[in-house]
Order: sequence, then C-alpha cells, then structure tokens
Amino acid sequence: MARRQKQVVRRSQTARPAAAAKARRGDGEDGEEGEDGEGGGGQLSVAERGKLRRELQYLKDPLHFAEHVRKLLRKQEKEEWAVALLRLASKQMRCTVGWNHLIDHQMGQDKVKAALKSFNEMKKRGQKPDSHTYLLMFRGLAYHAHYPQALTKAISLYHAMHGPQSTIKPSIIHSNAVIKVCARAGDMDALWGVVAKLTENGSGSADTTTYTTILNAMRTYALKPGPRDIDADQVAESREEIIIQGRQMWEDIIRRWRAGDLLLDTRTVCAMGRLLLIGSRPRDWDDVLSLVQQTMNITRLVPRLGTEARSRAGVPQIRAPYTPKSMKDDSVFDDGAHAPGSEFASFDAPTVVQTGRKKNGSFAYVRPDNNTLSLILEACLKTIAKNPAVEYMDLLTDPDTYGIVPDADNVHIYLRILRQSRSSAAAAELLQDLEKRSRWKKLAFPFSAKTFRIAMSAAVRDKNNPNALAKATTMVDIMGRSKVQFDARSAAMYVDLASEADVDGKAAVAALERFNPDNYGLRQLAALGRGIRGKLVSSEERVDVIDLLKRLQAAYDRLFERKLVPEEQKEEVEEKRKKVSAIILQASQNFKQGQRSGGGRKGRKGTEANEDVD
Repeated sequence: MARRQKQVVRRSQTARPAAAAKARRGDGEDGEEGEDGEGGGGQLSVAERGKLRRELQYLKDPLHFAEHVRKLLRKQEKEEWAVALLRLASKQMRCTVGWNHLIDHQMGQDKVKAALKSFNEMKKRGQKPDSHTYLLMFRGLAYHAHYPQALTKAISLYHAMHGPQSTIKPSIIHSNAVIKVCARAGDMDALWGVVAKLTENGSGSADTTTYTTILNAMRTYALKPGPRDIDADQVAESREEIIIQGRQMWEDIIRRWRAGDLLLDTRTVCAMGRLLLIGSRPRDWDDVLSLVQQTMNITRLVPRLGTEARSRAGVPQIRAPYTPKSMKDDSVFDDGAHAPGSEFASFDAPTVVQTGRKKNGSFAYVRPDNNTLSLILEACLKTIAKNPAVEYMDLLTDPDTYGIVPDADNVHIYLRILRQSRSSAAAAELLQDLEKRSRWKKLAFPFSAKTFRIAMSAAVRDKNNPNALAKATTMVDIMGRSKVQFDARSAAMYVDLASEADVDGKAAVAALERFNPDNYGLRQLAALGRGIRGKLVSSEERVDVIDLLKRLQAAYDRLFERKLVPEEQKEEVEEKRKKVSAIILQASQNFKQGQRSGGGRKGRKGTEANEDVD
C-alpha cells in the first residue's frame, strides 16, 4: 500500500512540469494553440491566459467582440493577442465576424499562408464561414494571384460553395471575385469554367462587373508574349480569334441591355473598345466609334470604314504597316448592307434615362467620362482621323453637352494626334489653353516633361512649315514658366529643329541662344551633376544635358554648313561653339570619373517622361 502511494506521488510530480510546459505553450484545456508563424498565437503564460479570460468577460456581445478584435489588429504588435482571444472566444460564442477581421487583416498584410491557415482553423473551432468570409478569401486571393496556391484554393472554395451540403451558395459577387482570381493568374480555362456555372437569369447571372473582368482578361491574355518561334502574322491571327470571341459576347451583352436586364457602364464599354484596339484589322479600330454610338448615343463624326461616304469625306487612308495582308482588305459595303461590325449597330431606344440609372425595366445610355474620351481619341489616332478627333474633343468637353474635364491621359493622346498630323500650331495653342485655363475653366493641368516632349515632337515633324520654329518657341516659353523641372530632351528637339527648319539665319541663331550653357544652369548640370540650387540630379538627367550640349554644338556646325550664320555674327557664334565644345569635354571627363568612383544618383527607370517621340 505504501509502495503504491509512492508511485502515485512520483507520477504526480513528473506530470506537473509537463502540464506547466503545456500551459506555457498555450495548448491546454482552453485550446489556445501556441502556433508560431504568421498566424500563430505565440507563447502565452498562465498570467496572460488569465488576462484573456478576464478580458473576454466584458465582451459577451458578438458585435462588440468583433469590433474589439478589429481594433487590436490595427496595432501590429497586438495580432497574436487577437488570435489568442479569438481561439478562446470560439468555445463560448459565435465569432465569425472576428475571424473575418483576422483573415482580412492577414490578406492585407500579404500573409496569404496565415490567412488560409486562419480560414481552416475557424472551421475546426466550430465557427462557420459566412458569405463575407468567402468573399474576403476570394478578394485576397485575387490580389495575391501570384501566390502559388491562390488559383487552386479559390477554385476549390468556389466548387465547395456549389456543393449540395454547402449552406452558403455563391452570389454573382463571389463569382466575380473568383473570375478576377483566374484573370490575374492568367488562366483562361479556369475562368471559362467559372463562367459556365453562372445562371442565364436571376441574381446569379453575369453583371457588368463580370463582363468587364472577362473582357479585360481576354485583352491581357491576347497581349501576353508567346513563344519566340511565333511570327507576327500568327500573333495577329491569335488576337483575331480572341476579338471574335469578344464580339460574340458583346451581342449577348447588348441583348440583355436592350431588354433592361443589364445596366451598362463605361467600364464595360471601354473594356470592349480596348479589346478592339489591340486588333490588327483597321475595321476593329473603326468599330470603336460605332460602339460608342451604340451605347452612348454619340453620333459618329466620321463615316464608317469602307463606305462611300468615308471616301467622299476625304479622311486620310489608314496606314497599317504591321497588319497582315490577309487582314488589310476589309470588304467595301454599302451603308445599308449588313457588314462586319454589325454587333455595334445602333437602334432606336424605347426608353432612355440619360442619368444612367435603370428604372422600371428600361435601359439607359451610358454617360461618357474621361476613360471614354481616351478610348475615342486612341481610335482616331489609329485610324488617322485628326479632324474627327478635334470634333470629338470639342463635343465631349463642352460644358453644355457632357462637360468632361480632360485629364493628363486625354491631353497626351490628343497631343499625339496633333503630332501625327504635324499640327504644331494646334499643339502650341493647346499648351497655351492649358496654361491659361482659357478653354477648360475647371482644369488644373499638371504639366510634365512628357507633355512638352510630345508637343515638341509635333513641331519637329512639322519642320517644313516656316512657322514651326515659332510655335516650338512658344512651347519652350511655356515650359520655362511652368513648375516642371527643365527637360533636356525637349530642349534637344528644339535645338535640332532650330538648325533644320526653313527659317533665316538670325532666327536660328536666336533660337539656339535660348540654350546657352549659362542658361537653366546647364553648365553646372553637365559638369557637376547639380542643379541651380545645388541639388544632385540623376545620372540619366545628366546624360540628357550632355547630349543637349552635343546637339547644340552640332546645330552650330549645321548652320555654318548651310551658310545661314549672318556675316556680322560669325565670330560670336564660333566663340559660342568652342565654349560649348569645351564644356562637353570637361563634363564627359567628370561624368566618367564619377561613374568609376560610384558617385552620383542612379538613373530613373521606367519614368513616365520616357516618351517615344518618333
């Protein structure tokens, strides 16, 4: 008997340290598992667990509890405490909303693995995910589509929601989120698999977000680089197939829209339009304007491609150098005949609500916005329709019609159209309007280097015009008055134009004098890599300034070769040329020494100002 009591005591003494260790780990009777890692509850002491229980006594209401968890998660150092509190509360109350806050927080912190772990853990602890839980999971996985298991997990959860035992059935919001996961992962097969589960009608049918996501996914997939052994014609044919799919889908969209089952918005219209713009057929580009007329009731301001009316309108012939020969010859058709692009045919609207809100089964024309204006201008750029582009710009920005205030993207596309048509005068006038806000009162346009480069390239393309240099000078003056940092590339284009334009010698010399090395702090920028206020510039900016000075020297040489330098200015101009040459030599040596020693700031990569000016 005494021997048995000794054995019991011995076992009791052995068990105490183990129990204490178990309690410290947090995996005791209350079930607070001490899982380390992204979503772990950490190691909690007995005192901390007691504090958790006392804290939970004042959080009996699930709503107040969820709000408390959300506040804890806002403090990064309190995440482990929030997890431990959720684990303890899961035994006493329904706290799905609190788990939702945790999953949302972890997804927002790029902790995808932890979020997946939390989702599984909440189910193990008897907390059933609700509709919002699944939505948070899908949205988080869409944002982190690069995560290896994101697509697989999203599809698995979506199929589980469709299962017979699931109490939460997916709505179109869930479907849209899963479609976005597929789109961002670049898996079109998975995307079409999800689309196949959508109902034809009712709350589970596709809405505008569905169609917009699909059309954008098709465009992204079509633009994805293919194998290196595929030639340009094969790429064009592949894109053609995708565009045909988009056209077929558009017929279904319009059918539902006309029936009042679907409310279109600019996102869907522009998604379809941008899909057409990646095509190789000129017909695809031209159909964008028909699309706008069909959905927004904005009459085409240029006749359709292939019609006799277009030939009579004097619209320039479309140049499509990269279009395969098999796609260049869109058949000519009469205005009243069925033709390719009939998916975008206009029709008489039975009931129109111009505000864009659906009422009583009627449909509404879509109201254009800045995205629409960009789409129209891009279509005009591709179809070389400068005059219609000007008319569209005037129509859509008129305060008495649609009152769109142009944004930077609108302005830059419009400038490209003016560059394409060699309209230096119109480009200079546009910059003046932007500076004085004389055309669009509400516009506060932020000038950038990109703006001046596109505008200046319009003047360069118009160099045979005797007034081109004067218009370019206006642009330089505006650049000098703007808050934009001096742009050497725009200045270099101006210097080239001054030496090549059809102007007299005095005007050319005066133009080159604008970029004398002593102006704009060019000498300092080139030699030391510092601006007027001593601020260091990037290596790329310094190279641009040195290139400007080299082109300035070449411009002086060109004027001498063309014998345009007035006799009374030859000596002065020669001295300036030598001065520029000496600065270039010194700047190049300093720059090379700085590169070898690792000094200076690194160049900017991928800046918006790196604009193609060809």
